[in-house]
Amino acid sequence: MVFLGQEVQPAEVFVAGSGSEAESMSRGVQFPTTLSLQLAFLQGQTDWLNESPLLSSTCVRMHSPGIEWTNGFLDAIEWIFAAVAQYPDMTSRDDVRASWLDSPLARVNMLGATDSPVSNERETRTARRQAVERAREYIRVNLTEPIRLSDLCKYSRTPARSLEYGFREVVGVSPVAYVRAMRLHRARRLLRSTAVRTRTISEIALDSGFWHLSQFATDYKRLFAESPSVTYRRTQSQLPRAGRRNAVDLSSAQLRMTAVRKNKRIPEAIPASP
Repeated sequence: MVFLGQEVQPAEVFVAGSGSEAESMSRGVQFPTTLSLQLAFLQGQTDWLNESPLLSSTCVRMHSPGIEWTNGFLDAIEWIFAAVAQYPDMTSRDDVRASWLDSPLARVNMLGATDSPVSNERETRTARRQAVERAREYIRVNLTEPIRLSDLCKYSRTPARSLEYGFREVVGVSPVAYVRAMRLHRARRLLRSTAVRTRTISEIALDSGFWHLSQFATDYKRLFAESPSVTYRRTQSQLPRAGRRNAVDLSSAQLRMTAVRKNKRIPEAIPASP
């Protein structure tokens, strides 16, 4: 594919601002993924969009964020489609729609951030680290509640881009990935406790902030190298027989999109998760 006279390479992406026009030509079969954002609506839902020059620009720009970003972006889009297909009733919940919105927007925000690195002066780094600590405090208190990137920005009193850099400096992952990891560890603690006497895996997952149960099972196995049901059954086997109950295996509820990934997936060393 040629865009503005330039050959588009794997893991490259172009962004066209509001009202802009551009022409692309395909030299064979292509499987492009396009995300169209209605900024007027989004700016009323997500405060930090006003801080993103990328999303407020009216020009067209080419970006080369790399394979990790590209696969993460495709994962985020496919995850939303899978979630809607598997849990259609969830579309009526404001908190669920908000989580769908934040997932691709956070990645779009970081795409623009790659063009202009954040200052690494000592005072700036210190301010970012302090913002991260405020955000982590908010996460600890509200772990089982819906947490949006805009919530973290407000509580930490820092722009989304600076908070993203700060989290990667301090804990090595993005704010969204940190929240997911904290919730997974909470679920594992419950699955390894006497809570399994009276609760199912689904109940423990919901209590840990996960409503997408098949995604919970996938993320849990990726982090702990075993499924939630394996942890659950092992804990049950260590309890007195009278206190055991049947485990619920979530693996059958997982929704795969193999056919889509055959056309879109770009190989990488470490798979990215939404």
